[in-house]
Amino acid sequence: MSSAASDVLAFERDTSSRAAGGRFEGLFQKIVVVTSAVILLVIVCCALFAPWLAPHSPNTIHLFNPYSPPSRGFPFGQDSAGRDILSRLIYGARLSLLGPSIVVGIAFAVGVPLGFLAAYRGGFTDGLISRVFDVVFAFPPLLLAVVIVATFGASFNTAVFAVAITYIPLMGRVVRSAALVERSKTYVEECRLQGYGAWRILFVHMMPNIGRVLIGQTTLYFAYGLLDLSALSFLGLGAQPPQIDWGGMLENANQGVFQSATGVVFPAVAIVLLVVSLNFIADWALDYESRKAGQL
Repeated sequence: MSSAASDVLAFERDTSSRAAGGRFEGLFQKIVVVTSAVILLVIVCCALFAPWLAPHSPNTIHLFNPYSPPSRGFPFGQDSAGRDILSRLIYGARLSLLGPSIVVGIAFAVGVPLGFLAAYRGGFTDGLISRVFDVVFAFPPLLLAVVIVATFGASFNTAVFAVAITYIPLMGRVVRSAALVERSKTYVEECRLQGYGAWRILFVHMMPNIGRVLIGQTTLYFAYGLLDLSALSFLGLGAQPPQIDWGGMLENANQGVFQSATGVVFPAVAIVLLVVSLNFIADWALDYESRKAGQL
């Protein structure tokens, strides 16, 4: 066999192996995304239909059965007050989803317009907004949230507001960076020449072009918001009894972890599953937008 023929065969084998590897990677990604979507759907359904799905009332106390192991009547066991961990986990999904959603909503509603405005106007406006962001960045986010909650009192609403304050400059700075790139493009100047207003240019023409950035950051901040709110609840600064969230469940079970680990394991697993599922779905969404943009 000639060297040219062997080179052709080697090239074909390499090409086929790469194609097989690409198909396997694509199949694996689909499985991971579908699994993540199912997990997210289950958690959302638990939050929406908690009264019908929970086997017991989440606040019913059984003082004679603290730290009971999993059983037929209590599949996930009971906590320090004998309350059903499974029921509290299902009800806790409500605040655990609602809190980060409000955080992301506030950060998006305030941070995105400020980031756009700073990038589009430039000059004094850009400098002023950037310096305000820098002041907030000067404090560690979680520490700043703790200070705000300690000042205004521990509650779910205060914790959500405090975390949202720390996320506004994060969202604003990312949007500003992406908008600065878009502002230098030709279509923005053409819109100006046609007499379009600044807000129309920003939100109708520029925002769709940074959609990938917004999708990625929104999902990422939702996951971070869940972790931060859980941390505040774990410190006793978030949701207060009888309100239930997964961070509060961790705080309640922390003292009795050596007597029964189920009260710590199940809320921690729920938090990890939700965060990881959101990250996988965000990665898939970004890849899909990239492939779609490449086909245009």
